[in-house]
Order: sequence, then C-alpha cells, then structure tokens
Amino acid sequence: MKIMIIGTFDVDNYGDCLFPDIVRHELECRMENVETQLYSPTARVSKLGNYSQVYALPGTVEECKFIDFDAIIVAGGEVLNNGHNASGLYCSIRPNTMSSGMRMWMSPAIIKKWYGTPYVFNAVGVGRLDEQAKNGLSSVLKFANYKSVRDQHSADILSMAGSNISVETDSGFMLPRALAHINLQETARRVIPSGLALNSYLVIQASMNYLVGRFDQWCSVVSEIKRICNQPILLLPICYHNSDHMILRKALHKLNELGIKTALTKYYLNIIETASVISCSTGYFGTSLHGAITAIAFKKPLCVLCNSIPGKHEGVLKTVGLEMNVTNNLKHVPFIFENSLSMDVEVPAAKGMKGALKGFEDMFAALNGKTLSSKKQIDNENWQIMLNAIEFEKKYYNKNLLIKRKLFNIIRSKTYLSDLYNLLSYLKKT
Repeated sequence: MKIMIIGTFDVDNYGDCLFPDIVRHELECRMENVETQLYSPTARVSKLGNYSQVYALPGTVEECKFIDFDAIIVAGGEVLNNGHNASGLYCSIRPNTMSSGMRMWMSPAIIKKWYGTPYVFNAVGVGRLDEQAKNGLSSVLKFANYKSVRDQHSADILSMAGSNISVETDSGFMLPRALAHINLQETARRVIPSGLALNSYLVIQASMNYLVGRFDQWCSVVSEIKRICNQPILLLPICYHNSDHMILRKALHKLNELGIKTALTKYYLNIIETASVISCSTGYFGTSLHGAITAIAFKKPLCVLCNSIPGKHEGVLKTVGLEMNVTNNLKHVPFIFENSLSMDVEVPAAKGMKGALKGFEDMFAALNGKTLSSKKQIDNENWQIMLNAIEFEKKYYNKNLLIKRKLFNIIRSKTYLSDLYNLLSYLKKT
C-alpha cells in the first residue's frame, strides 16, 4: 500500500517533525509492504526530521492529477488554515496558486475527485481561516473518510463553519511507542552539556513571541522554579523557526547573571535528541505544545505558558485532564509547577496513549474501507464550492506586493537572515 502523508515537514519545528516517525511506526505495526511519502507546502527537508526526502504539494487543480496514492493521511498541528503571507515562511509560494495551508487540506479532496483516493485528517488543529475559505474546508471535511481535531477550540471553530468533527488525542502522545527501539538515555547523555547528569535537570523552553514585553518577568519565574526544585536549568530550543535558540541564548546570559546555574543545548537537536533530553529530565516548563506533550508522554511534571485561553495548549492538555497546568499568566507558573511535582504522572500519560491509539485505530479502519464514510464520493455541488474557495485564494491574495515577496524570499531562504529578522521584529515589539 502506498500512502501519502501530508504535514509541515519542511519547517524546523520539533512538533511538526514528530509525525512522520509516529505515523510510519503505527502503520508498520498494522500493515506489511507499506510505502509512505511525505508531502509539505515546499520540498525543503527540515533539519530536525528523521527523514531524507519531502515532496512539494501541488498548488493547482491540474497539478493534483499527477499524484496517485492508495490513501492520504493529513497529520500535524494547525494545518487547517489558509492565506498567502508575503513575509512568512512560505512567502516563496506563488500567490496565484493555493496557499501553503490550503494545499494541505484541499489537495486530498482534489485527488479523491480524480482517483477516488480515501483521505483522513488525524487529530489536526485549526489555524487562521478566512470566512471565504471555510465553505471550501467544510466541503473537504464532509467527504473525508475520517476526521478528527486535537482540541475543542478547533472543533468549535469548525462547528461554527458548519462542520461537526470529533476531538481525539494528539498523536504525539504515542511518541514513546515510536521511539521504543532507541536508547534515549544514551542519546541524552551524548547531547546534554557537560556538568549535567541524567534525571537531574529541568528543561526550560520559550519562543520569542511568547516573551514580548515580559522577558525579565519570565527570567524571574525561571529563577523561582529553580528555587523550588533546586536543580540546574537546561535551556532547550524546540521551535527553531520561531528562533527559540536566539531568545534562549539571551536567557542564558541573563540567568547566569542572576546566579542561576544554567546551560543551553547545542544548536539544532533533531527530534530524537530533543525527545531524549526531555525524557531524561525531571520536569518541563515551556511554550511548545509538543514539548509539553513529550513531557507528559514520558511522565514528567510540567507547566505550559500560552498567549491565550482557550487555545491549542489548554485544549490539547484538556484531553488528558491537565488543562490546569496551562496558564497565560506568568505569576501563576511557580504555583502550577510546584503542584505538578506531586501529581500522578502515570494517569495522563496512559490516558494520552490510549486516546491517541484509539484515534489511530479509527483512522486506520477508515483507510481500509471499514466505515460507511469510505463510500462517499464528491458531488458536483460540493466540488464547485471547493473550486470557489480556490479561486478566492488565488485572486484575493494577488494584491501582495511582488517586491516584498521577493525580498522575504531571500530572507527566509537563509537561516541567519530569518533569525535576524525575527529578532529585530521581537525587539521592535518590546
């Protein structure tokens, strides 16, 4: 069986790059002779992923005719989104084609229209969506063989757009199964800075956009967590595309000035190295959702900082009963973290594993034609709704300035330039 897996595997972000390993492992546990190919908005291979090739998704209806698989799986974070962004990571995508987000959720339906290929959405999330695109997405979801989102917030957004969809546990909770064949302690020992011992450090992570206007307060909170646990701090970049490594380098200097023993991992750990560092820690405090999921899966106490509630952090952790470990108020972090030290970490880890496995089994049954939804084919009325959404996307965003797109295409193609731009944007906001 030849399966197309769609996600943002072209981005240097830990969470996005986890899914190929997890999905491939679960497929191989259930099938023989399965072949998978990864597709993303661009053909770039992330520096973090445990894979060597990524194919670019088609940008037009006609281009979809050249893609033929036995089944399609859409997995990952906020993949249900749309809109061209002249300065974003996908600024290289032509504005007279589908945007990066629309390519991920529209392409499967177009391919199904041509070839009858079954497609599924496995515990995905909702990002920014224009009203004009929601009708097209509703039609796409209507003809999916299986669909689920990872949090109630995403389900509510889709419900208001006319799509009823179930909430399933994020597949990231199955990470220990996918990495069971790897000696994580040996891997962690190899990548943690000298002077630190396994199971005797706290992992701290943050992305720039979560610390705008509150960097000093965040450092004070980390200092308080250090006082509570009396263990050294290990700063761990996770979302490299958000320049974690730059803000954490700044934090390293600040915390050491405050007399707090702090270390920083080396530049660009891959997903296995990152997971090993978290699995061999004594706790996690960060803004990365999949950093938090990894901590829960490996039974670690934690606190998660977000920008808003409700949202993806609170929504996903709610599926395992840990929504109270999420806050958007830095003042609450020490209290939450201290309480988490005495929580029963076995329960949420087991609940996450069980829920994610159930979602995958339901998805697998749909791909194998064991559900009624497998027999639905796209009718002309819904096909026209999809085409209208594509045309809106192409025409509306042609207003993007050509010079701006070309400039940011250069910036985003060079890591150091992209990091510099992100830093300057952060400093401007502060």
